[in-house]
Amino acid sequence: MQEAFNFLALCDDEEAFGDFKVALLQNIQNSVRYMHKVYDRLDLRTLDPQECILMFRFEKEHLQRLVAALSVPSEIRTRNRHSIGGVEALCILLRRLAYPNRLTDLVNYFGISSIYISIICKNVMNVILEQNEALISRIQSKSWLHREKFEYYAQAIAAKACPIPNCWGFIDGTARAICRPSINQENYYSGYKRKHCLKYQSVLCPDGIITNIQGPFHGRRHDAAQHK
Repeated sequence: MQEAFNFLALCDDEEAFGDFKVALLQNIQNSVRYMHKVYDRLDLRTLDPQECILMFRFEKEHLQRLVAALSVPSEIRTRNRHSIGGVEALCILLRRLAYPNRLTDLVNYFGISSIYISIICKNVMNVILEQNEALISRIQSKSWLHREKFEYYAQAIAAKACPIPNCWGFIDGTARAICRPSINQENYYSGYKRKHCLKYQSVLCPDGIITNIQGPFHGRRHDAAQHK
C-alpha cells in the first residue's frame, strides 16, 4: 500500500494517475465489503444431529439440559450492551473448546464477528465459573461423593490388581499450550513439553468423572509441585 501512495505522489501522467486511482479505490471498496461480509446466524433447528455432535460434542436435545445444569441464563448481555441467547452462547463456547480453532474460523459458522465471539466465550466461562465454582474446586461440595462411593471406587481399583487397598481416585496433571507471552515468558515455558503452557491438576475417579481440578499453574512448574 505504501508503494501505491509513493507512486501517486510522484506520478506526472494524468491518464496513468486516473487509471491507477480508479483501481486503488476499487481495491479499497472490495476490502471494505469483505470486512463487512454478513453470514447467516446459527439455527439449531436446522442443524443435523450428527453435525451437532461433531461441532459441539453434545447431542442437540442435550444442549438445553446442559444450559440448565450449568446455570447459563437464557440471555447473555455483554458490557457493550450486546445480547445473545444462552443456548447459542453456550454453543459458541463448546465449539471453541471442542477443537483447536481460531476465532476467525468461527465467523462464517455463527455469523458473528471474531471480536464478539471472543467476548461471548469469556462471558459464558465467567458465568459458569461463578455459578459452579464450589463444584469445580471443592470435593466436599459433591453430595454423591460419600463414604460408600469411596469404598465402591476402591473396590473397583483393587479388582484391577492395585496394591493400595484404599485408593479411590487418581491425581494427574495436564498442560494446555498457549502462545508465547510477551512478559515473563520463561515462567510459562515447559522444558519437558518444549512449549509455553498452563498446567492444571485434577483428581479423576475410575468412572471417568473429574471430582476436583486446580489451576492454572505456570508451565515451568513440575507436576509434583502443584497444590494438593
